[in-house]
Amino acid sequence: MSVSAQQAQQPAPQTPIFRSATDVVPITVRVVDQKGVPVMDLTQKDFRIYEDDRLREIVGFYPQVMAPGPVAATTLESLVKATAIK
Repeated sequence: MSVSAQQAQQPAPQTPIFRSATDVVPITVRVVDQKGVPVMDLTQKDFRIYEDDRLREIVGFYPQVMAPGPVAATTLESLVKATAIK
């Protein structure tokens, strides 16, 4: 058997395939005081996000400036279990 025939019979090495998934869920939070005035000095450290009673990492925090306005009847807790820490 020649050297070239032996090389042709060897299977090519397979590259391993790794699969994973990550879900990033955007959550918009509006924090106002009792008068409906936006609370402006909150940082990422002021929030905790839970999913199924498990603390989840906040991977992005992008504060936005908003104008004062009426407070919505729906509470944040009814939308997502999140708490502000102060």
